[in-house]
Amino acid sequence: MLGTEYRPVISEHVDEIRDRSQSFDNFARPEDYLDSFNQFIKNQLNQSVALAVVVNKPRDLSREQLKEIKLLLDSAGYNEAKLQSAVRNQPGHCRQYHWAYSPGRLRRSAYPF
Repeated sequence: MLGTEYRPVISEHVDEIRDRSQSFDNFARPEDYLDSFNQFIKNQLNQSVALAVVVNKPRDLSREQLKEIKLLLDSAGYNEAKLQSAVRNQPGHCRQYHWAYSPGRLRRSAYPF
């Protein structure tokens, strides 16, 4: 037996990475995850006062409303880390840092054009 009783050597072949991928919940591509996020923002716009404030009058956004938005997005599966990763992993993206919960990102999701 190679190794020790507590750390046996199971195989002697060379390790290699065959595939590196990241999934975004039920979406295989970051674009699909971000499209889903955009659709979620559009659907929730009339149901969340805090979301309406950040989209229409971001200057009037309070700390409590920002917390409400964070909880709303987290509970729907759109946490900041996943959103940032999806933005960074889009093909052709310039790899700039984007804050996922920023008023600008939420406004672009609500009104993309």
